[in-house]
Amino acid sequence: MMLLNRDALETLAFCPMGCSHVSEHEAVILELITSLRDRGPQATRETLELVVTEDSVGDMLETLSRIGSALAIAGIFPGEPVASQGRG
Repeated sequence: MMLLNRDALETLAFCPMGCSHVSEHEAVILELITSLRDRGPQATRETLELVVTEDSVGDMLETLSRIGSALAIAGIFPGEPVASQGRG
């Protein structure tokens, strides 16, 4: 968040905690996380160059990778279906 606050090319807007909607900028961040996994670092780098200053692109790639890993470990990676927990 610090990188986005300091180096974003525009002011990013986020929904308040507890909001049931995703803001446009939140959706961009989620897309960047899934892009890194699905399209790789070069394609994601090209998109990041539209979002943050050039000096921050490498740091943002690393941060997105860490966030993606944490989300995957938690079982909540964006775009992955949630396993049903039905009774057997």
